[in-house]
Amino acid sequence: MRIKLPLLNNQQIYVEDKKSIVLVGANGSGKTRMSIWIDENNSDLNIHRISAQKSLNIPEFVSPSELENAKEKFLYGRTGFDDKDWLHTRGKKLNRWNDKPETHLLSDFDYLMEYLFTENYEKSIKYRDQHKEGNLDFDNETLLEQIKNIFENVITHRKLQIDAGKVSVVSSNEENLYNASQMSDGERAIFHFIGKVNEKQEKFERNEMFHITLSKNHLIGSERYSMPGYPCLYLATQIELCWYECGKPDQFYVSKFEIPNGVNNTLKLIDFSQKLCELKHSFICWFNNEKDKDKVRKYLLKYLYTYPLRAACSVTVEHPEGKFKEEYIIPKLLLQWIRKDKDFYGVKYESCKPSDEVRRIGGYNLVLLTKDFDKEGYDKFLQNNVKISKPYFKRLVSENSQDSEVFFQIENLLDELKYI
Repeated sequence: MRIKLPLLNNQQIYVEDKKSIVLVGANGSGKTRMSIWIDENNSDLNIHRISAQKSLNIPEFVSPSELENAKEKFLYGRTGFDDKDWLHTRGKKLNRWNDKPETHLLSDFDYLMEYLFTENYEKSIKYRDQHKEGNLDFDNETLLEQIKNIFENVITHRKLQIDAGKVSVVSSNEENLYNASQMSDGERAIFHFIGKVNEKQEKFERNEMFHITLSKNHLIGSERYSMPGYPCLYLATQIELCWYECGKPDQFYVSKFEIPNGVNNTLKLIDFSQKLCELKHSFICWFNNEKDKDKVRKYLLKYLYTYPLRAACSVTVEHPEGKFKEEYIIPKLLLQWIRKDKDFYGVKYESCKPSDEVRRIGGYNLVLLTKDFDKEGYDKFLQNNVKISKPYFKRLVSENSQDSEVFFQIENLLDELKYI
C-alpha cells in the first residue's frame, strides 16, 4: 500500500508498506484534517475513516437487505448510483459526512448492523447449499462471527449471542442476557470499532493484477505452466472462465488486459486453443474455398504433428489437492523450452477443468512467461506492451452466480486501459 501525504518542501511524500501509522499531536493541531486530506487525496485506495464524533445507538432489531446496497450505505452513506467512482470520492463526502467531514456527528450504527446481518444471511444460505450438496468441509466464516470472536477476546467477561436480526450479550456467569442496544458505552464503542475495522477490504491497483514480482517469488507455487518461484501471467478470454479457473469465488477482482496484436508488434504464442470440432468444420470450409490447397494441408499437418504434445499438456489433474501433479510434468518441460527461446512468449490453451460448464463458456486461457525483469521485478517486455484496466471488485450472491449476463455486465464496466 502506498499512501500519498501533503507536500513537504515542495516534495511529494509517500508512506509505503506500513501496517500501522500513528498521528500524534495536541488538540487542535490538525490530526482530523490530516486524516481527511489522506482520505480525499488517495482515491485509488479503499480508505474507511472512523469518526471520533459519532452516535453509538445500536438498533434493537435488524432486517437484512441486498448485500451490495447495504455495503454502499455503510461505506458511502447511500446507494443507487451507477457512477461508483463518484460515490467513492465526492458522494461519500456529501452523503456520509454531510459535506462536513471535520465536524459531522456520524450516526451509522444502523448501516453497520444492516450490512453485517445481510452478509451473515447471504453466507448462511451459501453454507446451507454447500452442505446439502455434500460438501461438508465447506466453511465461510461471517463478519459477525469474526466480530464475536474478537469481542470476546477483548472483553473476556462478556459473550455475544447472534440470533435472527439481533445481537445479545451474555455475562460470563450466564446470569444476565440483554439486547446489544443496552450495551454500555464501552461495549458499544468496542463493537463499533471492531465492526468498522474488520470490514475493511484492500482495494487492488493495476500492478497487483499483473504477474507477481520477482521479489515476491516465494508466493508462487506450482501450476500447469509455472515452476515454483517463477512468475507467469495467467489470463483468459472470458471473465466467467477466469472465475471458474479461480475456483468460483464469492468475491473477486477482475481487470481487462490488452496484449500486442499488430502486424509489426505481436506476441508469438504456442497455440493449443483450437477445438477439434471447430477445426473439423473449418477445415472442410477452407478446403472447399481456399485456392491454395497446399496451404490448408500444411496447416492441418502442423496441427496433427503438434497434437501429441498438446494432449500431453492437457491431461486433467486426478488429485487437485495433491502436492505433486504428474499431469504438470510435460507442460513444465515446454515452459522451460519457451523460457530459453527468443521468439515465443507463452501458450494459448483450452481449460483442462473437467466441467460441462467450462465447455459451455468456450474461450481459452493464456499464460505469458517472464524473461527479463526491471528493478521492480516486472517483466520489461510485458510491462511495456500489456495494458490493464482499473480493477473492478465484484461480490456474487448465490442466485446470480450462474447467470452469464452478470459477467457481461462486468466486462462493460472495465475500461481505462493503461500500462502499469
